[in-house]
This record gives sequence, structure tokens and C-alpha cells, in this order.
Amino acid sequence: MKISLPDVNVLFALMTASHQHQSVALAWMSQREPASVAICRVTQMGLLRLLTNPKALPEGAFTMTRAWQFMNEAFSDRRIFF
Repeated sequence: MKISLPDVNVLFALMTASHQHQSVALAWMSQREPASVAICRVTQMGLLRLLTNPKALPEGAFTMTRAWQFMNEAFSDRRIFF
């Protein structure tokens, strides 16, 4: 099985409904097998930064607490591992 380590921009597109590339990111993710998408601390930190940044999410940046909750929910996907 091939392991992927997606860039923070791919993760941000996956998790942001308003992102212009979400459909492409979702299509990519739909082809992943269980435990085949690795997340490292660097991408996790970058994703937290983007989710809480009002310039990155002008329609409503998250509080840090909500960003952690949102990430934990998303990372419960069987395809993702830390």
C-alpha cells in the first residue's frame, strides 16, 4: 500500500467547504485506502494556523478550541493516521 503525506494546502482544501479546490481534494481522498494518509506535526500545525486565520477563512475563522475539535473529528477518518 502507498502512504501519502499531503501538504497542508491539500488538508485545508479537504476541510474547507468554500475552498476552490475542495472537489479535487475530495476526489483524491476518495481513492485512498485505510491508514494510507499520514499527518505529521508540521502539517497539523499549519492546518491549525490556517483554520484560525480570518484572512484564510474570511467567512468565519475558528477559535483554537474549535479548530482542534474540527481536526480531531476529521482525523477520525480511517484513512488518516498520525
